[in-house]
Amino acid sequence: MRKQRIAASFKQFHVITHDLDETGDLKTECKRQLGEGVRLADWNDIVEYIEEGGSLEDFIKSLKIPLEYVNPADMDPIPNTSYRISMNGELHWRGDRHYFFARHDHKLRGDFLAHSNLDNYRLSLGSWFGEGGYALCIGNPDSTEPPPEPRVIAQEDIETTPTPEFEPDTREPELTHVVSYKNFHVFTHNLSERGDLKTAFKEKVGIGVRLADWTDIVVFIESGGSLDTFINALEIPLEYVNPEDMDAIPNTSYRVSFNRELHWHGDRHYFFARHDHQKRADFLPHDEIGDFHLTLGSWIGEGGYVLCFGDLKGRVAPPEPELREPVIEVIEGGG
Repeated sequence: MRKQRIAASFKQFHVITHDLDETGDLKTECKRQLGEGVRLADWNDIVEYIEEGGSLEDFIKSLKIPLEYVNPADMDPIPNTSYRISMNGELHWRGDRHYFFARHDHKLRGDFLAHSNLDNYRLSLGSWFGEGGYALCIGNPDSTEPPPEPRVIAQEDIETTPTPEFEPDTREPELTHVVSYKNFHVFTHNLSERGDLKTAFKEKVGIGVRLADWTDIVVFIESGGSLDTFINALEIPLEYVNPEDMDAIPNTSYRVSFNRELHWHGDRHYFFARHDHQKRADFLPHDEIGDFHLTLGSWIGEGGYVLCFGDLKGRVAPPEPELREPVIEVIEGGG
């Protein structure tokens, strides 16, 4: 009866279907469906299988793992193409983002945040929300002896692959001034996440300004500036209707750099948004000010608002932003 619940098997690996959301306990679910001789598989179980000479191609073919996308540029995966697992024995990465792996055939999907990978992104470890789908278990369904717990790999020992370069957005920048407060100025822009907003401001607005950096806001607050006045003067709206929302209200984020860098991972451009002390459900924060009154994030997308810093009429370039360690530690894993 237990084997009838298995969608596919290969050696000690077994694929099951489930109806749990990201908060469900798949460790218990594997045992409920397949017995005490089985547990939820861990990413490190797959790593260990490969290190011991196992074939990744046989693993993929035997477990019938499909490609996650039609085109690598797709923002959304094909449904039911990911497999929930744990990583270092943990179900979640940050908050309720449940670990899973997906097949990418050496080309990561556009907005996929990879924590680790095998064979140059043949398989990629990610984390996300959602209900139901597939999970990978490991062990012997015919045994009553629990399998050993997965090994734990130190973060610094995880082998990663450099993030691939991307084609820049070379369109002519269109910048329109909206509102100013002290040395901060909000503009609208037309560029995608791959556009160079640093160069755009120098060429289109003038030498007296540069793209604002998150640390410019931090320094302003540390110097006695009022965050509420900053928010009110620049007319920064709340990013969501409800904190549980998965998607932000359009045009409620403001592109900036962080520690002088435009991007965090791949082409995920830094931005900040207003959260009024309650971060939106799936928002990945890199830093925050005022107990998440403003939150630093990163994402992809085209157009919207951008913040610049300096004197719009100035003839002298403003100083470069300070370099600061973030308050929140974001562990990248493999990407």
